[in-house]
Amino acid sequence: MEQQHTPFQPVSSTPQRRSVFMEVGLVDEEAFRRQAAAPTLIPNPSPKRMRPVQRVRFQTKADIFEEKKKTEDDREDTDGSESDDSMDEDDGTLSAMTLRPNPHTRTSSRLCRLGILAFLLVITLPFFHNNPIAAHKSRILFGVRGGVISSNPVNYMEEDAELVSRSNTPTEVCTRWSHQTAVVNGTLYIYGGRKTTNAQQTSDTWDNDFLSMNLTTSWQITTPSLTGLPQPSGPPAIANGYLWSSHTSLFLYGGEFSDDPVATPVAFAMWEYDILSSQWIEHSNPSTSSGQNAEGDGQSIQRAAEGAGFSVSTLGRGWYFGGHLDYLTTEGWSIDVARVYLKSLVEFTYPGFTNNAVNALSSGKTAGSDGNWRNITQGGLQDQPGFPERADGILVYVPGFGAEGILLGLAGGTNATFTQMNVIDVYDIANSTWYKQSTSGSTPQYRVNPCAVVAAAAEYVSIS
Repeated sequence: MEQQHTPFQPVSSTPQRRSVFMEVGLVDEEAFRRQAAAPTLIPNPSPKRMRPVQRVRFQTKADIFEEKKKTEDDREDTDGSESDDSMDEDDGTLSAMTLRPNPHTRTSSRLCRLGILAFLLVITLPFFHNNPIAAHKSRILFGVRGGVISSNPVNYMEEDAELVSRSNTPTEVCTRWSHQTAVVNGTLYIYGGRKTTNAQQTSDTWDNDFLSMNLTTSWQITTPSLTGLPQPSGPPAIANGYLWSSHTSLFLYGGEFSDDPVATPVAFAMWEYDILSSQWIEHSNPSTSSGQNAEGDGQSIQRAAEGAGFSVSTLGRGWYFGGHLDYLTTEGWSIDVARVYLKSLVEFTYPGFTNNAVNALSSGKTAGSDGNWRNITQGGLQDQPGFPERADGILVYVPGFGAEGILLGLAGGTNATFTQMNVIDVYDIANSTWYKQSTSGSTPQYRVNPCAVVAAAAEYVSIS
């Protein structure tokens, strides 16, 4: 009996894997074409489904399930949960696979937008930089402005600039007086004082002008060869002080401030001008050192005016004799307090020099960078009634007398009395002591603000 064979049936009920490739001869090609031509509905046609982009990655069914498990708890839209369930029934066809954007593509898109923004900034910034509407008076808003360097020097600055160079002292003025002067190495230096620029000027005459003149060359009296130096920003505008000098520096002491309009004095500071570097140096809060016939340590040095000064560079010292203190010389002095006239002798030892009469400089020690001060008030006859206070006098140096020479105090006076010329006050520098010397011959009348010089005969046989 002939047995009837039945077709082989697979035992497993698991659905077979579907391939995207058609195996020729093993499937019904006509049925496959009809199935491919029929439209396939994509599960979850939600508006939140993202459109495919140019670069995509096909995900397998396993990837879909794992991605769904990670993101299901974070989703806020509850409507999307039903569409995810429909993906569980996916038959694995190509049309049912979810297309998701590549994260690297999103980063590249951001970089592209940033690059476009930077390009636009580069194009538009020059417009704001040079636009007179956006930049008031061509003020630079971004960066710096380039251009060809002009061969002509710039002689102006913007009106709102904070830093300006100091202008040189004008040399064309009407009159000058009450200034401080010194001669160093054939050059005359003039500081401060008072000036007028026209014949009608009666006020605002104080200044801090700084000039020099070369004394080694010739000039016409009507046109002196004055050189205007930069006006300093530190030293005050004063008159009737003194300018001591060494071989390398100038030292500004004393002086009074303007009385019309009235200027308020500041605390006294010694101002040094270094000739080699052309720089001003401030030495603030000067105080005394004890010494022979002098006041004790630590007393403040005050600014006196209209006294008599002198300096000897070979000794490295300067002196200021007499003068007065009032509301135009001293900080904090009331205008209601009367002027005080002085008979003291202030001595300043220059930096780097010795002075055995100062206790701090004994045994050959030299003064420091701030120098050394001594206020001599008890030198011989100085503290006696016959030694009067005075201002507007004169001090001259006579070498060859004593170990270090002598100083002569001449003329001057106060508002009530004047110094007589029949007796001369003589100061012995080495001994820090004052003496009196009577004169002979016809006695001149008293003098105020005189001028005097010392001249020696040949071979110093006499001095006048």
